[in-house]
Amino acid sequence: MRQKITKGGTNISYKVDDKFLQIKRHNSFNHKIDYSLLEIFDFVPKLLKNTATEIEWEFINGVEPIIDLTNIQIITKQIKQLHNSNLKFPEFNLTKRIEYYRTKIKELNTNTQVLDDYEHLIDQILKQMDHETPLHNDLFSFNMIQTKDNKIYFVDWEYATMGDKHFELAYLIETSQMSKECENKLLEVYQDYHKDKLLLSKIFVNYIVILWIRTQTPPPHDTKALENRIYQLVKEI
Repeated sequence: MRQKITKGGTNISYKVDDKFLQIKRHNSFNHKIDYSLLEIFDFVPKLLKNTATEIEWEFINGVEPIIDLTNIQIITKQIKQLHNSNLKFPEFNLTKRIEYYRTKIKELNTNTQVLDDYEHLIDQILKQMDHETPLHNDLFSFNMIQTKDNKIYFVDWEYATMGDKHFELAYLIETSQMSKECENKLLEVYQDYHKDKLLLSKIFVNYIVILWIRTQTPPPHDTKALENRIYQLVKEI
């Protein structure tokens, strides 16, 4: 029996018996990874089939986790395992993504002041980013599944590329609106990071999320809170 899954905005997904089936919708940035590389991780569902048009995984029963002190150590250790894996993912593409989103926003006339205010800063952050670490690149909590035995799987790897580990850490912290206590535990477990680079990456994460939202028609969310967050973070530089 095929049951449609409504979570997720790019592809079309179904639960088919004990399998997760995804009909691929390609854009300029997704599905570039060799998914078979992920088989070395026990926190990735088993890959069953992958073609140009669809991908099939084992179906994992569970829920989207609330990221807090009860699970942040598990999540962080898995991120660190990925970052230290030496896997070769597709090349860094954040510069191209920023350029694409900026062009699209001009076409749609959906700009907002913060994007202009920190355009130069974002370009400088991009130039300073490392390109040598394999990243998931989309670690929203809704791209994780927590099972009854508290195992946490990372799913939806379609945007995975090489990049800067600080971007991945900042992405998780900012998109989950992580508490300071939880963030401190994450950084304590992860250990190998630079405070200044993490701060700049937090600014970048909010900036690119605003860009993405404002390229959607209609925009799925208001961006005011993200804009205010950037102004707040810039004061900490």
